[in-house]
Amino acid sequence: MIYEQTWLRMIEDRNLPSHTYNKPFGMEMIHRIKGAHLNAFFALEKKLPS
Repeated sequence: MIYEQTWLRMIEDRNLPSHTYNKPFGMEMIHRIKGAHLNAFFALEKKLPS
């Protein structure tokens, strides 16, 4: 899978916010979601049948 590491990171990222409460971490999460995570979902969408 092309985005294997990204998908694994998404799982890790999903669990971290419930235990972490600081603005720098939140901003880092936003950048990852808007960048690598979103791109992985777009790639998946292209591979799925209509």
